[in-house]
Amino acid sequence: MSLRLILGLCLALCAPLPASAQDCVAPPYSAPSGSALDRLLSRALPVIAGYPSLQRALQAEGPTICLAADIGVAMGYYEPSTNTVMVDAALNADLQVVILAHEIRHVEQFGRGICPHDGLSMREYARATWAIEADAMTITLIVAWALREGGAPGPWQALADLPRYADMTSAFAAGMADHGDLFTASEAAFTLWYENESRRQDYYIASCSAYLDRLDATHALPRYETLRDDFFDQLCVLPDGTPFSCDEPALP
Repeated sequence: MSLRLILGLCLALCAPLPASAQDCVAPPYSAPSGSALDRLLSRALPVIAGYPSLQRALQAEGPTICLAADIGVAMGYYEPSTNTVMVDAALNADLQVVILAHEIRHVEQFGRGICPHDGLSMREYARATWAIEADAMTITLIVAWALREGGAPGPWQALADLPRYADMTSAFAAGMADHGDLFTASEAAFTLWYENESRRQDYYIASCSAYLDRLDATHALPRYETLRDDFFDQLCVLPDGTPFSCDEPALP
């Protein structure tokens, strides 16, 4: 499976592009009228405003939002060091909306101090990476499902058409059909993220490579801290502030 399908992390795993390759806007997010970025923001910002924690993160952190012609291996990513959200301009408009929502969840995670740090062991760092991505993807599904139920099925279908995430969209839809319960559907989607070995492996390699590169660049000695006991409790909170269960499943 190509890494081109990977959604960006709230970690600095991708290098920023030259300014000439980007169309960017900072708060208050007023892009040139009729531009591709203006069309994205006109659709996505009202959606994000409907989710309190995402809207608070957008307002508090104020990331620059960019569309780029080619951002390498990811459809989108958040770069904390420059406080920039990147979205691939080549994606269809429906997919861009949910990718932006996904990355704003990463902005929120970063703002809440949930992203992993280099004091963790490499294995613990990877565990945190898996969890923050499973959480962000779960929130992305919530946003896309609500759009579908509200008469705009395009973003949901765009996610369902991605082979890498078809399993999660199916599980979430089944949970909503069987129980009509956002908590049950969210918990199922979070757990299912881990069941795709290729998905785990891709993120493990990416996170560990970045981790080792930073240790090398800073000449820091490896440390072996573990995730704090309440990491998952702090991570998995719905945008309205309600917690949902996101226990890490047993892995082979």
